[in-house]
Amino acid sequence: MVKIDFNKGGKKTPTSIRSRKKFASLEERISHLEIANKRVSKRYERFVKGGSTKRSKNADEITPKSRTNKQLREAGLNIKRADESLKRRLLFSNVLVDEIRESAQENKTTAGKQVIRSIICGRIVKKYRLSKAMAGATKLARNSLMRSTSGPLKKMDCGWKERVFSVLLRLPFLSAKPAAPSS
Repeated sequence: MVKIDFNKGGKKTPTSIRSRKKFASLEERISHLEIANKRVSKRYERFVKGGSTKRSKNADEITPKSRTNKQLREAGLNIKRADESLKRRLLFSNVLVDEIRESAQENKTTAGKQVIRSIICGRIVKKYRLSKAMAGATKLARNSLMRSTSGPLKKMDCGWKERVFSVLLRLPFLSAKPAAPSS
């Protein structure tokens, strides 16, 4: 009886080695493409869903804290290593700007807007020439900010002279007529 060995346990031909390597590389490429396909399909789902992603936020929707962190990063500072007082000052300024912008948008009357403009664009802002930056931050017109003066503060001072004179005239020693000089 003759035994025939059907297993090719002997030499491997170069074509079989090449075909196995090619098959392995194709399988690897398929797995990478499947992963990329999943990633793109998830991105598309998020886009269609319209969820809030960081890239889709407008400048108005950014919180003051995230705006502060962004400003620190743009300045080339490490957020965790930055001075705490610097971070607090930046955060404070961003919160104030947001409050001013919000109150300006909520005030529909002309008088209310004038009060806000007069507070925003006072002597100090004009002195340091920050009216353009203030207009950009608060979304108010720069021309109206430049024209505004400290109006409400002047209106509060109106009439103080009359009140002082009325009080002084009521005092007994001022209401009496001065004596005529004797010669």
